[in-house]
Amino acid sequence: MASAEQLQAWHQQAQKLHADSVWVTTTAEVHPKLSIFTADLMTVLLCKYWRYDDRNPHNPNSDRLIFLKGHVSPLLHAIDKVAGFISDELMSLRQSGSRLQEHPVPVLT
Repeated sequence: MASAEQLQAWHQQAQKLHADSVWVTTTAEVHPKLSIFTADLMTVLLCKYWRYDDRNPHNPNSDRLIFLKGHVSPLLHAIDKVAGFISDELMSLRQSGSRLQEHPVPVLT
């Protein structure tokens, strides 16, 4: 069972993901619903269960994440921002020349 402090931290993290997902999807004029709906689930998954070595991304012991719905990529990019893999680049979603597109591409993952 998660402590009250853990629940509060997860809630704050999910709120960041919600906000970034809404902001970026509004700016890029793409579907926000799946990213918003999935943010809480992804927060708990990543904060409590996720095993990933960011210093060795090809580590065979790292977990892998596969999204079957392309419209969740704004959330994936918001997670990349929280993790420090990208910063202001988040707002370039769907722009010409951007690495961030509406559907996930293997450049970042």
